[in-house]
Order: sequence, then C-alpha cells, then structure tokens
Amino acid sequence: AACDADLAPRQRAMPDYAGALNYAYHLDAGKFAALLARHGVAKLGVRHVRDHVVAVAQAEDGDVVAVETRDHGAIAGDLFVDCTGHAALLIGGTFGVPFVDRSGELFNDRALAVQVPAAPGSAIASQTTATAHAAGWIWDIGLPTRRGVGCVYASAYMTDDEARATLADYLARTAPGADLDALAPRRLTFRSGHRERFWVRNCVAIGLSAGFLEPLEASAIVLVELSLEALLAGFPATRDAMDVHARRFDQLFRYRWDRIVEFLKLHYVLSERIEPYWRAHRDPATIPPRLADQLRVWRDQPPSTLDLPHADEIFPAASYQYVLYGMGAAPPPARPAPGAAVAAVAQVDQRARALVAGLPTNRAYLDALARDHASLEATA
Repeated sequence: AACDADLAPRQRAMPDYAGALNYAYHLDAGKFAALLARHGVAKLGVRHVRDHVVAVAQAEDGDVVAVETRDHGAIAGDLFVDCTGHAALLIGGTFGVPFVDRSGELFNDRALAVQVPAAPGSAIASQTTATAHAAGWIWDIGLPTRRGVGCVYASAYMTDDEARATLADYLARTAPGADLDALAPRRLTFRSGHRERFWVRNCVAIGLSAGFLEPLEASAIVLVELSLEALLAGFPATRDAMDVHARRFDQLFRYRWDRIVEFLKLHYVLSERIEPYWRAHRDPATIPPRLADQLRVWRDQPPSTLDLPHADEIFPAASYQYVLYGMGAAPPPARPAPGAAVAAVAQVDQRARALVAGLPTNRAYLDALARDHASLEATA
C-alpha cells in the first residue's frame, strides 16, 4: 500500500536510519562513490591513488609483492584487494582463477540503459519496479531529478533492435514524450558468473572482479559489504594463517553466490509466460539441482530456516515466500487455524492503513531533506 501511494518509508522526525518500514536506498552511484572517496581520505586516513596498473610483481611463492602503476611507480603491500572490476587483473590476470559461467541458468547478457529526466514536483516511486518482457525485464528506479530505466535481455532470444523497440514501448507508456534517441541509451554487455575462488595467496577479489549477476535483485553492493565484513572479521594476523582464512572465505562466498543464482532463477521458473525465453527458463536442465529439490519440498511446506540455515542469508526464507506466493505458486495447506489466519490478514490491513495515513510521499520527504541540507550549507 505504501509503495502504491509513492510514500517514503520514514518520517522526518524519526532518528537516523529508523523507519516505519524496512528500506534501502535509491541513489546516484557516481556521486555516492565520490562521497565515499572523500570520506575515506578525510576521516579514515586512506591514501587515494588514481592510476593504471601496468604490471604485477610476485614473490617466488606466488604472493603479490607490488603492483606497478603508470604514474606512481610500485605500490607494495602484504594483502591486495582486487577491485579492478570485470578486468580482474589480479585474481584472473595474475592468478588465472577460472570464471564459473552461470549463463546456462541465467540467460540475460545485455542491457540498454537510459536516464529519463523527471518533471519538477512529479511523484517519485518508493520502490524499484521490474517489468517482464518477452526476453528479459526492465528496471525503473526513481530519483528526485531523473529515473534510471534499463532493458535487460538475452541476446540469444532478442536482437538489439528488438530490445530498443521494447524499451521505447515501455517509455511511451510510462514517460510520454520521452525521446529515446535524445536519451542516448547505453548498451551494456555482461556474462553472469563468478570466480571459482575469491581469495588466492594474498589477493582477495571483491566486487565485479569476483563476479557479476544480472541486477534483478541488486546483489552487487551487498556482496561487497559482506565481503569486507568477512575480510575484517577474519583478518589474518600473520601470513601463516592467511591460507586458512582464504579457504573459509572461499567456502562462504561460493555458498552465497550459489544462493543468489538460485533466488534469481526462482523468478523465472515460476513465470507462466509462453515466449521461448521463458519456456527455456522452465526447462529442468537449466534449474540448479538444489533449487529443484527445494521446489519439490515447497509444494508441501513453505520455505523455512531449514532450507536456508545461515544466520546471515542474503535472501532468507521470507524472501523466498514473497516471490513464491507473490508469483502465484500454490501455497501448502494452511497449518494455523482459519481464525488465526483471518486475524493475521486483518492486522496487516490495519497496519497498511496506518502507514498510508501517517507517511509523507517520497517526493515531499526528499524535497524537505534537500531543503534542510541547503540550509545547513548556507549557514556553514
């Protein structure tokens, strides 16, 4: 109900990071990266060097001892984080760790992305919208001054021209007057998959160097955060312990990548669309074995912590329930008494009405936030 009404998940009077609903952020990724860089340098003692790596120096045992840069010479270290993006200069280029291709399960490999200007005062959607089309889906993310819209598709089932026409049709319906040619769509190509290992010798791959999956559930940022948390929690005090930490890290993140692939695949397996792309997604040969087993179990009982036992699952059992039953899967026989189920539904309805009555619109909230920030800057 809150999303349907374009409402914010919190009120201005609430403490920082508190909310009437769980929420995440829609943000300008470029500006956010610049903010993090400034914060790291000003507050955390980070030395920020922008340069190109032209060579990697290794010790006899294989450890990286330094990266050679074009303009700043050699940068030595004891532990290196490979955050070189898809290039994966260290984990792939230096250590040759194989790439595990998951395109047999997740077919999408291209996207067309545009930025659509938002009219002043127009509504800002509270949620990312994902809309299926004949051979993929379209994302739509609202920001105060623009919308980020992208058509994700599988080149084996849709040509680039067909994808462009699909995106144009979507914009004609959701952004009348938008000129796709003037918006200059960016064409992106990608391959869904991840490295076979993520920590080799004294090198840890984090971010795109570790892997990439289509952004249906926007898992890239959370994987970066969880990777950093795991690195810090198990930071090796000595080189002797590093290989043990590496094995643990690899086991944990192979588990996480596999679970993300399964959760993404679930969206496709449940669809009843009849286009070849969607029928291919329901082919049992393309469904991960563990997910196929879970689907058999979930005919008789809902997803639970028995299926997803980790304390910090990226997608816990509730997430699977939302997708399963939200996409029309038949729920198992009700276990609670009918009266209890009716009472629970009534409680949810009452909560929804209270939220709609008490929360500001996303536009009103963000505009007030911008005014407050401008006032602070003016008086600083």
